[in-house]
Amino acid sequence: MPTPKAPANMIKKSFRFITFVYCNAKSNYFFVKDFYKLSYVMNLNFSIFIKKTTKNNFEMKYNSNLTFRSAIFVIVLISASQTATLNAQQSIGFGIHADPLVGWFSSDNNAIIGKGVGAGFNFGLEFNKYFHENYAFSTGVSLITAGGTLSSSSPITLDLKNPITISPGSKMVYKIQYLAIPIGLKLKSNQIGYISLFTNIGLDPKFVLGGNIEVPSQNIPKENANNELNRLSVGYHVVGGIEYSLGGTTSVVVGINFDSNFTNIIKKSANKPTAKILHKMLGLRLGLNF
Repeated sequence: MPTPKAPANMIKKSFRFITFVYCNAKSNYFFVKDFYKLSYVMNLNFSIFIKKTTKNNFEMKYNSNLTFRSAIFVIVLISASQTATLNAQQSIGFGIHADPLVGWFSSDNNAIIGKGVGAGFNFGLEFNKYFHENYAFSTGVSLITAGGTLSSSSPITLDLKNPITISPGSKMVYKIQYLAIPIGLKLKSNQIGYISLFTNIGLDPKFVLGGNIEVPSQNIPKENANNELNRLSVGYHVVGGIEYSLGGTTSVVVGINFDSNFTNIIKKSANKPTAKILHKMLGLRLGLNF
């Protein structure tokens, strides 16, 4: 008995289905070995057998035991599991960093200006929530110690435990401790060899934990300067560098970190020139991501 032929419209629908699976599966590292054979099945009561051949490749062959709907289900299930695995690996990351830095002050009034830099340190934890393989929302917490020097062209009185009048031209050396909670956006390139490039840009709310001041030219030792400092500072950060993969999700981080505030760090008073004093920092980012 001659084999009955499938209606033309049924073959056409079957061919469209296989073409759809082939084109979409290809982008997810699937391929159909028996593509043309599967295109000319006699009816829709057919299915495929999927065999994993390499890390990112699957071989699809004809199998008469499964149904047409089962074929679709299996393909969707494997695609979803691949995506879920990637999301689980990439969705959350964290790291630690320890950055040596230098800090200095800038001013919008020449009557009181920045006059030198001070060494400091930034130790922190970073948390990244990935919404794409290369993009993440970033936050964390940092303990920062940074310095800087100011000088005034006129006599000023510092609001310390015992108020002190500073002579014109004398250098006032500050050391300030912050608790920072950076909030930003991290962008990372695809890995080239073992190396990925990254940048992190965002805002830096900082809480002043304490500070001190000394005036060497007047033999004034370190004095508590909390009354001279605003307790909240809001600024921004820009970080850029490289991540060197050690395997898995672990990588060594090396980069440059620039930080500045928008708000005045020194309190305004009638005893000193009116000026907006900003605290800026430049650090060497040294860290480890997990």
